[in-house]
Amino acid sequence: IVTLGGAEQGIVGKVHSSAAKSGLAGMVRALARELALPVAERSTRPEQLHAAEGVFLTLSSMGVVEVVGLDGRKLATSPHTGRLHNALLASWRAEVAQARPTTG
Repeated sequence: IVTLGGAEQGIVGKVHSSAAKSGLAGMVRALARELALPVAERSTRPEQLHAAEGVFLTLSSMGVVEVVGLDGRKLATSPHTGRLHNALLASWRAEVAQARPTTG
């Protein structure tokens, strides 16, 4: 789980990510940095997610997915989630295009 922003001291204005070593999490952290979003790897508690500017998950099947609720409570949404989602899709498209065999 990665959070964006938030009112709690120490998490304002940063993309927070667990220190997961998966390829997708690492790609999203790199894309966040390319989009000039500060990144911090740390644990995040559920109460911090409720205070966050936005919350998203990274899924290999769907990319960056906004989380709209947690424990029956609505979560804030952030325009940065869409930016990260679009950047990840563009990266995947470029990789697929590069991997396609040329014909002729």
